[in-house]
Amino acid sequence: MTPFPPIDSGVLQAVIETFQRVAGIVLGITSAVFIARVALLIVQVEGAHAFADLVRDTVVLLLALAIFPFVLKTVVMASGQIAAAIRFEAYARSSGAIDNLLGSLKTHVLFVGLLSDIGDITVLHLVRAVFSLLIGLLAVAAPLIFISGYILGQGVGIAALGSSLLAFALWPVLWNVIGLLSSNLWPSFQSTSLSSIVFSISVTVLQFFSPLFCLALLRQAAPQSALRTVTGIALKMAGGLK
Repeated sequence: MTPFPPIDSGVLQAVIETFQRVAGIVLGITSAVFIARVALLIVQVEGAHAFADLVRDTVVLLLALAIFPFVLKTVVMASGQIAAAIRFEAYARSSGAIDNLLGSLKTHVLFVGLLSDIGDITVLHLVRAVFSLLIGLLAVAAPLIFISGYILGQGVGIAALGSSLLAFALWPVLWNVIGLLSSNLWPSFQSTSLSSIVFSISVTVLQFFSPLFCLALLRQAAPQSALRTVTGIALKMAGGLK
């Protein structure tokens, strides 16, 4: 199994620029939403604490829009650096009886032969594309999540977004950690060609879905803990990335 390919700096910059365009639109309607919420509080004859909460939510929204690109870039780059430090060698699988069957299918079934020829290349490009798209979608959705919570008076959803960012940004680290573990376990699963194939497929599936497992664990923890974790990583790694 090959290590996780790092995200291209140009892709990350494009993601940040897309976020800034969406954030600009959200920022443009924030004043209108603020005025509407103030009017609603006046009509409802709310107390001073309600107006204080509105001011607090507005400040949090503006700060979130301002610092999210920095946090995103810092967390993604830090994750890439940690993943690059986790080195492991791709293991070579010994051939056996099942390889004769696979060789026959490769010869007589065009689709199987095609997958066999482009398998490793496809995995690398697929993982890189999915990772870039996930980070991009998260960045684009962030301003919309912020403003949706602000309009409804339910906060700006920083904690939930922080756990998602941490889970997806850690994918390269999780991928390489699983790869390192599988390379150490590999001698125990190469007694037969069948067991080695099953083991390789299991490792690949686990690597692909590791962000979902990580996200599920983070969602079980307190949202404030996830937010503090993301913020802590950003602040600690900021100095090393300058």
